[in-house]
Amino acid sequence: MSRYDEQLETLLTAKAQGKGVNVRILEAGLDTKIKEGTLEHQDLEVAAFVARSLGSMSSRVKYSQIRRALESKSEEQAAE
Repeated sequence: MSRYDEQLETLLTAKAQGKGVNVRILEAGLDTKIKEGTLEHQDLEVAAFVARSLGSMSSRVKYSQIRRALESKSEEQAAE
């Protein structure tokens, strides 16, 4: 996941420095995190950025999957 983390850092600082971000690496990292079940709130923001950047149906679906997974995770924590 080091390439994902590297691109995530670039994304977080890109607004201030004007650097480019490799959206495909971010998308692949999100796929991995979905499969592993290690999603965080920050990943939802990354997925939104990827969906806006690519505009593809698959990236929009991925955003929805992450949003639903995080919502169900927060509901489970609230039920405990």
